[in-house]
Amino acid sequence: MPETTPPKPSLGNRILDAVIGLGAMLLLLPAAPILALIWLLDRLGKNDEPDD
Repeated sequence: MPETTPPKPSLGNRILDAVIGLGAMLLLLPAAPILALIWLLDRLGKNDEPDD
């Protein structure tokens, strides 16, 4: 039995995937500065601890 490759997704499915991906990135974009600030404050807080 010859192996067959699966058919390519239709144009509509590819467009839908792109729209969903872009929408998810745009929804998560406002969280990036907040997460960066939390990370920075955590890193600066660790530097204040005295060395043993």
